[in-house]
Amino acid sequence: MRYAALYLFLIALAGCSAEVSSGSAVTTDDLTQQVATQMTPDGAEEVAATCDGELEAEVGATQDCSVRVEDRDVAVRVIATEVEGKDVAFDIVPIMAAEDLEAAVAANYTAESEIIADCPGGLDGVVGAQQRCTVTVGPDTVGVEVSTTGLDGANIEFSAVPVLSPEAVAEAALGVIQAQGTGVENLTCADELRGEKGERITCDLVLNGKESELKVVVTKVDGLMVNFKLKG
Repeated sequence: MRYAALYLFLIALAGCSAEVSSGSAVTTDDLTQQVATQMTPDGAEEVAATCDGELEAEVGATQDCSVRVEDRDVAVRVIATEVEGKDVAFDIVPIMAAEDLEAAVAANYTAESEIIADCPGGLDGVVGAQQRCTVTVGPDTVGVEVSTTGLDGANIEFSAVPVLSPEAVAEAALGVIQAQGTGVENLTCADELRGEKGERITCDLVLNGKESELKVVVTKVDGLMVNFKLKG
């Protein structure tokens, strides 16, 4: 599944640079000025920007900033990509804030009960970036793996894949086996099960005093519902 979260953003910028003016970092003031300059469209009045702190002169270092665009604060992340002497090259990428991501994830599911999504952080607008959220519908809570798949203008596109915990898989599989009237002494699963057709994990089964492996294979996914078959 692919979802597009309507999220105001101008464009992801690559190849920007700033100079380390003191110590081993781009100062907050210098970084703020660079972000404001880079995020301002040609011919427009310079946008207002604020950054939470300095950007360390180290490849992979990050710093979060905010840009004021059309009366809205847009979150961006500055990522250092190259350091050469006092010059620090960096990319500027959009961030979907945690509360926006929660709203976007919840909006893509339907249920009679209230749907509540909880995400510990936001989602970077970089292909491959991930965030693990949970979605609660009534008494049930399911993990959801959210991954950035691309940028489309003002949209951050992402996929959302339900992920069943080892305990949830074992409980569901045990219910299926017991419904067949089979005496199961123990069933444990060590791995999570991703909700994508064909995904599989192996669980340990003790049946009638004999230990064996039980394969759990996803056959269909409908929203948060993951259907699977069992293979001994």
